[in-house]
Amino acid sequence: QLLPPRSLSAAREWHTSNPVVRRLNLWIVRKVTHQATTFPSGHVAASTAIALLVLRDVPVAGFIFLLIAIGIALGCVTGRYHYAVDVIAALIVAGIVFAAVTIK
Repeated sequence: QLLPPRSLSAAREWHTSNPVVRRLNLWIVRKVTHQATTFPSGHVAASTAIALLVLRDVPVAGFIFLLIAIGIALGCVTGRYHYAVDVIAALIVAGIVFAAVTIK
């Protein structure tokens, strides 16, 4: 089982500009999740695929969704919930899914 970056000893020393939000988020992670990392990141793959589909049909809303998806991807890495490779693989999966459902 692969541990997420936040579980490594060096990661425990990582500081954030808002320790209250970080503590709350880590509490939620401990209580609700399986405590392991996934490859690829499901949150990034799903949010990006949805953003691409919405972008195709409703560009303004799709752009907003795409910004949210980018925020999720960046947050996964900077918050040390996923390794960068997890996020990159998720973006590739999202692109493949988008291409698969839009090819006519």
